[in-house]
Amino acid sequence: MTNAIVKHELPDEQASSHTRRLSAAKSKLAHRCTTWMVGAAGMVAASLGGIATAQGQVTWQVQSDYFGERNAIAQPRTIRGMALSADEASVYTGLIQSPNTGSTSLRKVSAGILAVPGTDHVIFGNGMPGGTGTFGQVGGQPVYAGGGTGTFQGWIDVGNSPEGIDTDDRGNVYVALQSGISNASRIDIFNADLTAQVSSVTPPSPTGVSVRRFGNSYYLYSASASGLQRWNATSFPPTLDLSWIPTPFVAGARNLTVDSDGTVFAAGNNQVTRLDPDGTVTHTVTVTNAADVAVFQNKIYVIKRQSPTQPIVVLNKADLTSAGPDLVVPALGGTRGDLSQFTSIDVSHDGRLYVSEENYTGATSGSNSGAVTTYVPPVTSFNPTPGTITGRIYFDRVLASSPLADEVAPEVTCPPDIDVDAPPGQPTANVDPGMATAFDDVDGDVSASVMGTRSDNLALNDPYPVGTTIITWTASDSANNVGQCEQIIMVTAVNAPGPRAIKQAVLSQLQSLSPLPVKKDDDKLKAAINGVAKSLLSQYWIDDSHLVESTGTKVFDGEKEAAKKLRELRDSNQSGLTPAQLNPLINDLVGADRTLATTAISDAIAANGNAAKINKAQAALAKGDQKAAQGKPDEAITEYKNAWKEAVGAY
Repeated sequence: MTNAIVKHELPDEQASSHTRRLSAAKSKLAHRCTTWMVGAAGMVAASLGGIATAQGQVTWQVQSDYFGERNAIAQPRTIRGMALSADEASVYTGLIQSPNTGSTSLRKVSAGILAVPGTDHVIFGNGMPGGTGTFGQVGGQPVYAGGGTGTFQGWIDVGNSPEGIDTDDRGNVYVALQSGISNASRIDIFNADLTAQVSSVTPPSPTGVSVRRFGNSYYLYSASASGLQRWNATSFPPTLDLSWIPTPFVAGARNLTVDSDGTVFAAGNNQVTRLDPDGTVTHTVTVTNAADVAVFQNKIYVIKRQSPTQPIVVLNKADLTSAGPDLVVPALGGTRGDLSQFTSIDVSHDGRLYVSEENYTGATSGSNSGAVTTYVPPVTSFNPTPGTITGRIYFDRVLASSPLADEVAPEVTCPPDIDVDAPPGQPTANVDPGMATAFDDVDGDVSASVMGTRSDNLALNDPYPVGTTIITWTASDSANNVGQCEQIIMVTAVNAPGPRAIKQAVLSQLQSLSPLPVKKDDDKLKAAINGVAKSLLSQYWIDDSHLVESTGTKVFDGEKEAAKKLRELRDSNQSGLTPAQLNPLINDLVGADRTLATTAISDAIAANGNAAKINKAQAALAKGDQKAAQGKPDEAITEYKNAWKEAVGAY
């Protein structure tokens, strides 16, 4: 059987690379994804109506009502296999027998609306129009004849029972045919409209089938009294996968389903078995008359074959422990006889359970041919003569529930973590974090609900400070389940070059400009070069940011002269040097001298230096800033020298 998310195959998540620094940060701040349930909200079903309901409180209605047996007319009855199509637009069913001819059949009806006679595709196994007992022709157009003749056209072997059905997203329908009159045990594969047989495989007397896609590969799983098998169905005919061997051996399974991760759940022999993707049996639990199983979110739903009132057992899929009370399925018209039983179960992506029920009215033990019952089927029944029916037994139908409660939050996928360097000397960096996406197994793409919140509560497009900032991305579904993931933004500080290094860089750039074509201008350039070179003499420096107190003023004096000459060159019409070339160099010299002053002031404050001198230093610093803003770099350097002198004299 299919399960709730077979229709939604997610692309493989792309792996992101991380730097060593980011890896270190993630060892402290795990990049994780969490989910929780906030509450259940009403979710209107698109096709069959109803809202999402708490487990154990689902409502039911007849999805399709089949013709059944009337007045000993040879018609297929006794529904067994049942499955939704991969797109959930159709329901496929298999009916297994008739007392006169042993005929069998498949039927495809709409899942979105209650099935209407004349609009469905039907295949019946034996009996051409006007006769009985003739094997139908493969490829013949399926026809619903109905009426009083009970004749049908189709091509399933006489007497072989379509016990299990599943579908894939390529439009294939897989039918497990248990051996009957013709002893032709196999799984037949048909096209979506049941008009052509595509392929087949031959497991021993199969009763169940499940198909699952993993990436670009398709696998067919079969169940029978002889055990479980897996076949590679990527291309046809499928080939037996000898590498997949259930351990220990699983005997007596009637049907099975495969979860999206490859976990297998098998039902039959009064038990339910859970197998890891490699075939290892992990859990087994007793469920009397277990016949089929379906998966929805974190639970599995087991249909019991002979339990007409509470036929669905609810288990946790992780360990097969009880996940709540059995689900009740009401009679919904008619009277259930003691032969009434459920045979198959499937579930849509939004948690709508579909169950098949056979012999649901009139039949009692030992009176199959003589029972008389009165039943008024729904107007959408496959009854060719609508109205009250008297003297009919063996009705078959599919019931559909309202959606189960959605208890699983969306899966939120964060953008890659980011590790960047801040601009030199800057405390922040501009970062584009990207945008998370979110997918919900019920609602589909819910990326529109995604919201990102920074750990510092700033806007996502604000600069990110040095250090680690976490963005928590959240998304919600229609049931108010909220999922989240965390993205790490790591900004690393890069120290700005110190004043001496800046001056050295300026000196190198000035030297690259010489000689100039006009001697007068070249002399000014050489004077600027000499001024900067003198300011870099080692006897003036303690380290990259500190000057010797007794000689430090000479650094400022040399650069004052250099800034003055560079300003004159900038304003000259003959030097050939543009403001775009010279202004950055002038600004670097002014900025380096300002840093010398501010460093000295900070040292004086830290040393609890003379407050009056510190105040004078700060006043001189402010004057220097004013001169720099006025475009007077040499005068600004003079004020920064004064600020430095007052500061170093304060401690």
